[in-house]
Amino acid sequence: MLKTALIVDDSRLARLTLKRLLAKYDIEVAEAESVVDGENWIARHTLPDIVFMDIMMPDIDGYEGLARLRADPDTHDLPVIMYSGDISEEARQRARDAGATGYLPKPADASRLDHLLSALRDRVRVAPAPQPADASRLDHLLSALRDRVRVAPAPQPVHQPAPAPQPVAPPPVAPVSRPSAIDDGEFGVVTPSYVAPAAVPPAPQAQIPLAVTYVDTTEITRRIDALERQLSSAQERAQRAAEEGKAGMSSEIERHRKEVQHLQHRLAESDRRATISIVIGAVALLIALVAIVWQLLPSLGL
Repeated sequence: MLKTALIVDDSRLARLTLKRLLAKYDIEVAEAESVVDGENWIARHTLPDIVFMDIMMPDIDGYEGLARLRADPDTHDLPVIMYSGDISEEARQRARDAGATGYLPKPADASRLDHLLSALRDRVRVAPAPQPADASRLDHLLSALRDRVRVAPAPQPVHQPAPAPQPVAPPPVAPVSRPSAIDDGEFGVVTPSYVAPAAVPPAPQAQIPLAVTYVDTTEITRRIDALERQLSSAQERAQRAAEEGKAGMSSEIERHRKEVQHLQHRLAESDRRATISIVIGAVALLIALVAIVWQLLPSLGL
């Protein structure tokens, strides 16, 4: 039963997508961003039941990571699923040659993942522990071999040659069962670490379709990050512009208020001067009228 899984992928979005799908199967998931991180995780923990390995990763790609697992006796038979957005035939062939257990294209599809896990559960069988009858069977074979071996009789007085001992046929040896390779529908690539009992017929091989629509999630992630940065920058500029606009508007209003006050002061000053001028003109006119009347008085006999 699959209980633990390790996802080796440099894309956080790809790891999160596959982790959410595996959670539905109650599989505990560990994550690693590179092959080296995955190797360090395996060295510190119990071997996972299955590994999902991305292909396109910096420094060390998935092919090299798979080759390292196959070269290590402790991880040689560990099921490894290549988890990649490259669905080309060349990529599948390289995964097949490197010893991958299966190939899961990105983005992960729930039905395809279910078929893949079902195929692994159907094909993997735990070999039974040796029974005590094996030792008794060996003793029985040895006893039968001893019974069939006969010592040649002693020479007769007539000095006839003793009959040559008859060759003893070896007892039949039961064929040894060997593990069968897992076939995921696209290619059979790896020999599992479990041996199926000889009495149990091999389970039918599950056909797992792999053709999916390819979506470059790495490019999508980069675009999302770029859009988030642009949105954040635009919000900051808008806020800064609003603050600057508010301050500028306040300054402009204050300037106009001062101009209005200055104009009002000048208008009041003009009104005062005009009033003074009118009063002075009226007084001058009155004086002129008085002078004229004063000059006319003698002629009028007054």
